[in-house]
Amino acid sequence: DNSNFVLRWEIDNAAETLASRNADSKVFNEGGFEWIAGFRPSAADVNDAHLILTCNNPRGEKWRCEADVDFVYCKTDGSSVRYVSRLSFSDGERVYTRPNSIGTTIVANPDNGYITNGKVIFEFHINIISSECIEPTSTFDLTKICSPNELINVYLVIGDKKLRVSK
Repeated sequence: DNSNFVLRWEIDNAAETLASRNADSKVFNEGGFEWIAGFRPSAADVNDAHLILTCNNPRGEKWRCEADVDFVYCKTDGSSVRYVSRLSFSDGERVYTRPNSIGTTIVANPDNGYITNGKVIFEFHINIISSECIEPTSTFDLTKICSPNELINVYLVIGDKKLRVSK
């Protein structure tokens, strides 16, 4: 089942990277989507940042996806802080998963147990609830199945309708 998975983002040089309040993870290919974790500066507080999660459809179709996301701050002692949210994604928009938390929780207090050997770890435990294509980019030529061809080898008659089908 590819609807349940964990994205693990390990950030080296954590204090410097988090202080910039602007970074992105690598692209994670899971559940049929491309996921990118990141953080951006907070508009409300210049000393803080919003953690974000972006979900893209690699096929380029218009789509939407709903998922339960359990965001985990991993601590050096093996414990963690967790926040669970149901999030809706569509067409690659960024979703702010936990506002105003990176700067005040980690950057402003580097000795609070989140940064070890210069590294911090974020995890996103994702359970995709539903996903759907709203507008496919490719179209299927119906004339190929409605006109005689080598794949049509049986006729199905329903009432006065005759349908060409492939056995």
